Amino acid sequence: MNSVAICIITHDNSIETAFFIDRLIEVTNQDFSLYVYDRYTGNQDMKKMLMTATNQTKGRYEQIDVNKTTNAQIYNSMLTKMYEDYGVFMSINFLVNEGWLTDLIYYNKSIKNSGCSSISSCFQNVTLSSALFDDETLLEPITKTIWVNDTNTLNEFVFFSKRAYEEKSIGFFDLSNKLKGLELSEWSFRFLANGLFNYYIGQNSGIKYKIEDEILFPSIKNVGKKELLKLINKTASVNNQINGL
Repeated sequence: MNSVAICIITHDNSIETAFFIDRLIEVTNQDFSLYVYDRYTGNQDMKKMLMTATNQTKGRYEQIDVNKTTNAQIYNSMLTKMYEDYGVFMSINFLVNEGWLTDLIYYNKSIKNSGCSSISSCFQNVTLSSALFDDETLLEPITKTIWVNDTNTLNEFVFFSKRAYEEKSIGFFDLSNKLKGLELSEWSFRFLANGLFNYYIGQNSGIKYKIEDEILFPSIKNVGKKELLKLINKTASVNNQINGL
């Protein structure tokens, strides 16, 4: 059984998507299942390519109505259907390097209270930090380099353990459709609010490039930022009450 479910959303970006998937398969030395949610626009060649990729990885292909389904609904669909030990929400404009998935799993298992993790890209605003590693191959815990950002939330590329997701009752994505491109940021914050640790791994990096597509990469608006802050404050307040703070 594959141990990792990788979720991507596509929208008539055949060249970019093919390049992303070819690269993903080439540099991934860990078994995974590819979950592709295709905002289908009638491109039969792209559909065949995506179905081949999902069948090859024992994954899942679904056609999605462009106008009736939000990204948050798609993310919730994957959470409902995934059976793997780990999940990754990835965008097709992020190219990873060899060993990326093995490294993410290693960090998740070795860092106590791991929440969501990611891989930093060039020119990303992150700060150098460190974390204590403790696994069965080490005689004693050691300190390793990690990266963090100023909000401790992650967006566009989010790796997580299904066990942590279930044990901490993280819940489904917000369906208000007010976040518009910040859905993963809000969802990843819930891991932090439940006492877990969000970070970028220290021994791998990726390359993110721009794709002009408002369906996949909506422009971040002030109303979305305000809604994110509102939901973060609400989550933090509820957790403080539960913990008696």
